[in-house]
Amino acid sequence: MTKNSGGEIITFDETKTADVARLVAFKTLEKIGPASAIGLGGYFESLKKGLLKDGDVVMINLGEGLERASFFLSELAYNFDTVSSADEIKPFSRKDLEFKLWRDILK
Repeated sequence: MTKNSGGEIITFDETKTADVARLVAFKTLEKIGPASAIGLGGYFESLKKGLLKDGDVVMINLGEGLERASFFLSELAYNFDTVSSADEIKPFSRKDLEFKLWRDILK
């Protein structure tokens, strides 16, 4: 199908899969599984490499959730800091987190 449509198959760094899923959860509150995250990561990689042009049609199946990959949920936890009192809690910046998520995916 790829040859017939003139499409391409690209690679995406699998170690960034959890970062993609975190970004989706951050932006949409949806939790996607690893297969969906790797597909979306490939889309981001295609954009970064300039492989997609204005008007190109792209379909990404994000139907897979975490039901079949419950192990992946533990990878999505972003921060494991522990505190012993409320005084140790630091302010949280959504803007800083979003910047870091994008940076981790696109580097």
